[in-house]
Amino acid sequence: MSITITTAPAVEPISTAEAKEWLRIDTGDTSQDAVLALAIKGVRRKFEDYLRRSLITQTITWVTNADDISLGRAILPRSPVQSVTSFTTYDDSSGSEVGTAVSTAKYQLTEAHIVAARNDGWTVSRTDKASTFVYVAGYGNASTDIPGDIILAMLEMLALRFERRGDENRDLVTPREESILKSVDHYRLIY
Repeated sequence: MSITITTAPAVEPISTAEAKEWLRIDTGDTSQDAVLALAIKGVRRKFEDYLRRSLITQTITWVTNADDISLGRAILPRSPVQSVTSFTTYDDSSGSEVGTAVSTAKYQLTEAHIVAARNDGWTVSRTDKASTFVYVAGYGNASTDIPGDIILAMLEMLALRFERRGDENRDLVTPREESILKSVDHYRLIY
């Protein structure tokens, strides 16, 4: 299974101005802007990986193995799913890269993250690279679309990482990071 962000989010869930306000950095001080931008992106990725969700709208390409598609079902690895752009199967067991686009009439998107086959289904006879999904996921295009408690937890993680940047002893930071992540466990997808 391989997940690639094909189109990255247009904005981050936390702006540099919001980060400066949270960290009590003077808005006119631009000396930390590059570091803040990297830290914000890193915190977003950490939360997306932990929650198994896309926070801001982005396009994802997911290459599946046969095990990822069982009984005509595939659970897309990042939610909330806004739309499926394409679904291609590779039913040539020789490893050929020639795929078959699956018609939208042969599947349906349910519960915003599960693609389920109808009775006509789709054929997969390869073990590796059995299919490819391209889809759009995320709460929306703006930080205001993301639940507030996720944003608050991200700000807490950002403050911790900003304060402890360059520390050699990561062992002191890790338990606090885990505690912050657990504060939003109720959003975490388990599959």
